[in-house]
Amino acid sequence: MLNYELVEIKSVTEVITKGTTPTSVGYTFMNAGINFVKIEAIREDGHFLEEKFAFINDDCNNKLERSKLQEGDVLFSIAGALGRVAVVTNNILPANTNQALSIIRPIRDKLSSKFLFWMLKSDHTINEIVTLKVGVAQFNLSLKQIGELQFPLPPMEVQEKIVAELDAYQKITDGAKQIVENYKPTIKINPDWPMVELGKIAGINETSEDPVKSYGQNEFVYIDISSIENGSGKVSFSNKLKGVDAPSRAKRKVKKGDILLSTVRPNLQAFGYLEEVPENAIASTGFAVLTPSPDKVIGKYIYFMLFEHIVLDQMIDKMGKGAYPSINQKDVFHLKFPLPPLKTQQKIVAEIEAERELVEANKKLIEIFGKKIKDKIGEVWGE
Repeated sequence: MLNYELVEIKSVTEVITKGTTPTSVGYTFMNAGINFVKIEAIREDGHFLEEKFAFINDDCNNKLERSKLQEGDVLFSIAGALGRVAVVTNNILPANTNQALSIIRPIRDKLSSKFLFWMLKSDHTINEIVTLKVGVAQFNLSLKQIGELQFPLPPMEVQEKIVAELDAYQKITDGAKQIVENYKPTIKINPDWPMVELGKIAGINETSEDPVKSYGQNEFVYIDISSIENGSGKVSFSNKLKGVDAPSRAKRKVKKGDILLSTVRPNLQAFGYLEEVPENAIASTGFAVLTPSPDKVIGKYIYFMLFEHIVLDQMIDKMGKGAYPSINQKDVFHLKFPLPPLKTQQKIVAEIEAERELVEANKKLIEIFGKKIKDKIGEVWGE
């Protein structure tokens, strides 16, 4: 077990300060110029979102001398979204920041900026700032509190080895996240494919069931809009209710191979394909339950096509603009779908499923290497 001396941040830093606003020196933000970093420009993983930078001019930057950023400065949020951390890199300089971010400037021969970054992201630090924060509408930390935060400090050469290991893990998770976040199945539509109405290739809301009568004091699985993960189509069966407690919307009987299409705000893409389904499952009337005609269409082809603009835009056009924009059963029936031959549908589905397997593998990588990061940081703390 590693056992490094605990030190306070203020003992191994040259500067602990915070920024201010351009208005404090008589300036306003510009459309271009010197980067001005706010909390919203720092992602939870520590990367900068440069599209979220504000801008100031040279005169304003010079008047905000105290909060001019340098390469290697560690930014740590002390107001609002506490605990956001980032290391300033040369590519965003010159830059400045506001009072919601503290600027921590490590003494270079004592403390690696990236090592401090990882220590500030540790569970130990997060738990500590939870006990220190003050405020009601918005939580705050003082610079004094930041300076007194403690962390284990190994020799510089050990810090560099730890950082190299953690950064390597982070690069893997970053790459995997890019795949997961940006993947979207796409279907190349041949203009020669006939356009058919959905209601002519799939049943819509074919079976209803009253859970009060069917289950009484026994439990059933209730699938509502919150049971579907938007975009991914994953359906949760964790919501269990007694039949007598069923909401009035619990009416749609579902079975394996059905597709759930959220008719309320379909633009949010709460669509699900039921690979498996409990026998006692009942869905909300907020869904249109689609039952494919197997001689005409493959169920997963319908499901994947729901995410394509050629179909999704039809739903958006029909959903209205009220408090609960939605489409009705008639709208669903008349949705026009491009329909290739079954063999072509099978090929499309197989290709997309292969892609989705790779996405799931990358999700597993994120989980594995996220744990490696957590374990390594815990090792530094002597766990």
